[in-house]
Amino acid sequence: MHRICASLATALVLAGTAPAFAAEFTQQGWTGQVAFTDGKFRQCLMWASAINNYDVGFSLDAAGELRLGLRSRKLDMTWPMIFSQKTALRIQLDQGPVVTKAFTVVTPTLLSTSLRNTDWEARLSGGKVLRINTGSRVRQFHLTGIGEALNKLRACAAKHRAA
Repeated sequence: MHRICASLATALVLAGTAPAFAAEFTQQGWTGQVAFTDGKFRQCLMWASAINNYDVGFSLDAAGELRLGLRSRKLDMTWPMIFSQKTALRIQLDQGPVVTKAFTVVTPTLLSTSLRNTDWEARLSGGKVLRINTGSRVRQFHLTGIGEALNKLRACAAKHRAA
C-alpha cells in the first residue's frame, strides 16, 4: 500500500524535482501521505486499492484543489502521454449524474483529473460507490471510510499549508 501511495504522489506532484513523502494517516483501506518539493508543501494525497486491480486516489494541493487519480497496470497510456493528450472518462458518484472529465495522463499507468467546478467535494464524504468508465468497462470503487479519510486529507493539507 505504501508503494502505491508513493506512486500516486510521484505522479500527481508533476514537479521537476523529486518530492519527499511522509506518512500521515490510514483510514479503513485509505492510506494518506504528504508530499513536499524542495522542502515546500506540495499536496496531501490518499489511495485505496480495489479488488478490480485498479487503485483510486484523491489529492488536495496547497491551493485547495481536489483531484481524482486512477491507477492500474492494465492502463497503457504511453502514446497519449507522449503527445500530451487528455483522455475523456465518464465518472459517477453513487446514483448522481454521470460527468465526463478530461483526465491528464501522468504516467502510462496513472490518470488524474481536477474535481474543481463540481459538487463532488461536498458529496464525496457521504459517497458509497464511485464508478469510472475506462472504455472497456465500468470500474466500481466502494468508498468505505471515505468521509473520515477526506477529513484527515483536509486536516493534512491545512496543517502543512499553515507550516
